[in-house]
Amino acid sequence: MPVQRAAITGAPGAGKSTLLAELSRRGVATVSEVARTILKSAGGMALREEDPLAFADAMLSAQLAAWDDTQIEGSVVFDRGFPDIAGFLRVEGLPISDETTRACDEYRFEGRSFAHRHGARSTRPTRSGFRIGKKPLPATGPCVRPGATMAMR
Repeated sequence: MPVQRAAITGAPGAGKSTLLAELSRRGVATVSEVARTILKSAGGMALREEDPLAFADAMLSAQLAAWDDTQIEGSVVFDRGFPDIAGFLRVEGLPISDETTRACDEYRFEGRSFAHRHGARSTRPTRSGFRIGKKPLPATGPCVRPGATMAMR
């Protein structure tokens, strides 16, 4: 079975990392949030505050490396992904770079991507995987394969 990548995205404090920790505990391959890793590194917070474009570039490089590192068979769930880099740039009022747009065009998540809202109840395992919420929503925008769905709680 080829690798299938999904992403969990959502507001800070929504429980994404907690959810990923539980998925990992249950044997699902997971990838940590690249922005958090950068922020925890020496100079990471300063980079974020002083040069948001360079911070976005660092996130893109780290996300590409994480993507390339997941050449395994089976499912991998990411804590955020390429769309979050574009979202960060939009929130900062900065242009989305050609490199970010290209990454969103070339590196798309398969299947469901999950948005986890702050205060959401825990995820329930199902026969086919994990499901958040009762109704899958169409997942649109860059980085999501056509026909993919997003489940939100």
